[in-house]
Amino acid sequence: MSKILTEKKSKLSFIIYDGVKAPRYYEISRQAFRTLFWGLPGFSIVSLFIALVSVLAYQQLRTNMNQVDPEVVSQLKKENLDLTQEKASADVVLKELQDKLSQTAAVSDNTPLSILQLYSTVPGANDLSQTPALSMDGFQTVVENGQTVVRFNLVNVTKDSARISGFIFVVLRIDQSLYFYPESSFSEGDLQVLFSNGEIFATSRFRPVEAKFPAPTKPTTALVKILIFSRTGDLMFKRIQSSEIKP
Repeated sequence: MSKILTEKKSKLSFIIYDGVKAPRYYEISRQAFRTLFWGLPGFSIVSLFIALVSVLAYQQLRTNMNQVDPEVVSQLKKENLDLTQEKASADVVLKELQDKLSQTAAVSDNTPLSILQLYSTVPGANDLSQTPALSMDGFQTVVENGQTVVRFNLVNVTKDSARISGFIFVVLRIDQSLYFYPESSFSEGDLQVLFSNGEIFATSRFRPVEAKFPAPTKPTTALVKILIFSRTGDLMFKRIQSSEIKP
């Protein structure tokens, strides 16, 4: 009897009357009823809370993305401008090269001994060194750590300080020996120096240059020749400078 009463207390009974139909009798455990009564609303509240947090986090992320640091925006704009200018400069260089290459046949006919030249450039290249866009200052030749070091500054002397780029060569003559900078001036299997084998540079103001060579064994007078070619092979600058070297 006690067991039956215990089972009755652990269950809830329902009788449903529907008009003329026979009453319907239902039973449900108290534990299941509590689960339905409290569990479903609780689950709904937790789900709504998670959804609300997700929406707020997404909105905060979008706000942070829209509020980018002004310095970052400025830097990105500057980089984009630099890339645009470099592309425009590359287009100009390409056009100049195309114009010069179109003159290949005529130039080749007029220079049958071009193979005897030390420096090799593209057909149609011009000597612009008479009206240079660059000048040189701060020239010095010293011996440091067993090497002859040639230093100077290239200065952009264009009126609008337009960006200039090209290739630098420095040749040092000591007695009957010639030394070239950069060391990789000569192409493999060739006795000519291709103009584009020089040290690459680009400047709107000035560009320091430092070239290192072997040091002489005794005091001597050296000759330093500086040649600068444009990216299309034109000779932009040339200078020969004598210098006393004391090891």
